[in-house]
Amino acid sequence: MKMSWPHRFAPSGSIRAFPNPASARDGQAAASVTLSWRSRRTEFVEVRAGAPDGPLVSRTGPSGQTTTGPWVHNGMLFFLQNVSDGVPLSPEGTLDKVRVEVLPGSQAGTTWCSAADLAERFLRSRPVRWLEGLAGRRGSPPRVGRVRLGSLRRLTPISKEWGFDRGTPVDRFYIEQFLESSKADIQGVVLEIGGDLYTRRFSSNRVVKSEVLSPEPTPGATVIADLTDGSNLPSDTYDCIIATETIQFIYEVRSAVKTLHRILRPGGTLLATFPGITPTSDRVYGSTWSWSLTPISAKRLFSEFFAADSVEVRTYGNVLAAASLLYGLAAEELSNQELTTHDPEYAVKIAVRARKARS
Repeated sequence: MKMSWPHRFAPSGSIRAFPNPASARDGQAAASVTLSWRSRRTEFVEVRAGAPDGPLVSRTGPSGQTTTGPWVHNGMLFFLQNVSDGVPLSPEGTLDKVRVEVLPGSQAGTTWCSAADLAERFLRSRPVRWLEGLAGRRGSPPRVGRVRLGSLRRLTPISKEWGFDRGTPVDRFYIEQFLESSKADIQGVVLEIGGDLYTRRFSSNRVVKSEVLSPEPTPGATVIADLTDGSNLPSDTYDCIIATETIQFIYEVRSAVKTLHRILRPGGTLLATFPGITPTSDRVYGSTWSWSLTPISAKRLFSEFFAADSVEVRTYGNVLAAASLLYGLAAEELSNQELTTHDPEYAVKIAVRARKARS
């Protein structure tokens, strides 16, 4: 079975308007809204009004926010366009769009808003305070019947976008924490799976060559190969391989790890991450998600090809972070202490640092 990650490395994004519906001023038919957007696998994005090539509203890096003037009319569409590497302003470059509803000015004094708006206002005014009891931060747990679930008493997550539409996903925070602590390993000839985002972000001037591997031709890919076979990948080539959120999508996982070990130079380092506690089935990743590893199984798997004493397994997260990830909350909605407190019983993210023997 060939390695196949449809949509995994394609640019994606989301755009939201707040408030939506918006209220026009008395005697007017237009309103102001705040637009916020996030994207993945992009360098630059533009927000366009009315059409993919309509008037420019904003141009930023992968994420941004702006507040319009009082010119937004009912039914107006805003398009989030990928403009990286000269991508044209066309429907093919549209990452997401949002339609804004504007209420008549006579309704401006009403307090009606959607359930989503209420949830967002509640989150902004009282950041995940209702989760503190679940994390045991206030001493002894509340008695049965006294737990206040608040906005979490629901059967669907607050966000199904992994938190990208609210800020930085919780698990992304841990991936970047791991790579920050391992950035000394990102040197020499570096291979990153899917893109060079982390090579550029965490490397120093010690990187002499950066390669990007993809199982199929994609923008920016310099190596087209299947890790489960790897017959066209030369052995003993890379000083560092960055494989974030990759292993779980490859059914022949042992073959992939064997290839990663083979193409590392002696003394080279593999930096890999994969989920611990996580949603596993959604419209983008569900069709190829094959494995969920634990710290123990990760150690055993990588020790089949690397010397056991050269395989370091790290975990990140706690019960609060796990609950926040499952509900789709963003890292910005937790404090630094809440994010960085480590409880190995609730591994949100699992990371492996494996070094190939020098001889």
